[in-house]
Amino acid sequence: MFSEIRLVTMGVRDLDRSIAFYADSFGFEEISRTRVDHEGVSEAWRVPQGIAGRFAIMGLPSIESGMLRLIEWTPSGDHVWAAPVRVQDLGPSAVSFRVKEINAAWDLLGQAGAREKSKPAYWEVEQNIAAWDSQCYDPDGTLLHVFQVVGEIERTLGPFAYGHDATEIQTLSIHCSDARRSGAFYTGLGFEPLYDRVIDHVWAFFGLPEGTKLHNINLIMPGGRPNGRVELAQYINLPGRSLKARTAPPGRGPLMMSIRVKSLDQAAVSIRHLGAKPIGAARYDSPPFGNVAAATFFGPDDEVIELFETS
Repeated sequence: MFSEIRLVTMGVRDLDRSIAFYADSFGFEEISRTRVDHEGVSEAWRVPQGIAGRFAIMGLPSIESGMLRLIEWTPSGDHVWAAPVRVQDLGPSAVSFRVKEINAAWDLLGQAGAREKSKPAYWEVEQNIAAWDSQCYDPDGTLLHVFQVVGEIERTLGPFAYGHDATEIQTLSIHCSDARRSGAFYTGLGFEPLYDRVIDHVWAFFGLPEGTKLHNINLIMPGGRPNGRVELAQYINLPGRSLKARTAPPGRGPLMMSIRVKSLDQAAVSIRHLGAKPIGAARYDSPPFGNVAAATFFGPDDEVIELFETS
């Protein structure tokens, strides 16, 4: 009933600059550009009166999954993760991309204007799952995880699109208060754990207090694209606060994930049964899917989930 993540919506300050950054860094192409239909989406997207927006859809050719919806709000607001927000606070925190060769990708990111957080570092998640992982900020300060996998996991995540050295979006990372509870919510939507582990040796890489353990669950939607996944991160014994007020327009940074469903009515019943809280409904033109009926919900950590059905 539910797809993998088809779109991640991010607020940006300068649409043209952000389009250029994601094109230069990951080979994303602009699919469509249009203005926000305030009348159609104001309730579902929580758009206040007096806020206008225009957006671009970016992705890899012929892949309608793991795409970006970059929205420039006027006037522009603060970034979701700007101070006084703390590293452990709750909600969508980072977007990740897989690359063929981490050092070449790291150079491209620097040339495109990314700001370094953590240089590429090697770590093993569990047996047969290892990666070179790096962290940087895009021009708006949105955290990006860029990684190269090593070993058997490469086959699970599949080949790269022809002529591309980076994938569509791999995961939307969500800081959560209880990884088990949040994991149960997403398995209720049909996702399955790709890995589930408490990690106690990466606190320095993630900028956490010394000795902080990370409960990390990576969830994949079986039967579809191996990308567009959900990644849950709980910082054990480091409680956080909800950021849902900051993810409303005109905020910048990761604001929403969009999941395609076959029947919006049935999917809405299912997600409410799992504990999601309704926000609002919408009807609008959503490239590349055309006219859609949509509804939005707060997930277990107040992340915004948009479900949409095509006409």
